[in-house]
Amino acid sequence: MKVAAIQSIDIPQQMALALFLSASADVASLVMDNEDATPQVPALDLADYLPHSSDGAMATFAADSSMQAQGIWEGDLLLVDRVRKPAHDDIVVASVDGDILCCLLDMKNSVLVSGDSEQAPIRLSEHVGLTIEGVVTQSIRQIR
Repeated sequence: MKVAAIQSIDIPQQMALALFLSASADVASLVMDNEDATPQVPALDLADYLPHSSDGAMATFAADSSMQAQGIWEGDLLLVDRVRKPAHDDIVVASVDGDILCCLLDMKNSVLVSGDSEQAPIRLSEHVGLTIEGVVTQSIRQIR
């Protein structure tokens, strides 16, 4: 799968969102404050789920849907950790002869595997112009 240009991202120290603990927005399911009976919704800190180092955090967009089997669709925002060491079966962003691709890393066979079954795996040993740019840690899909 091809991806858009990779960009650095700035990760703030703390970014919190309300976290709903049940499917219904029922007030009884929320934590109640004893003093004034105001519903208090627990917070979810997004920083816990983003790459730990903003120096190594990059972002790109999926340019096609060839990685659907891995849960990545065209237009998804991919967060890439450039510090994390790639491991077998990681989804990685790689530069291959000038093209930026998102592939599955198969270290047992030393290949990058495309989500497109018609595209042959890329042998790691055969490409001098191949660089693993980082490990995809999150895929964010915009619904609307």
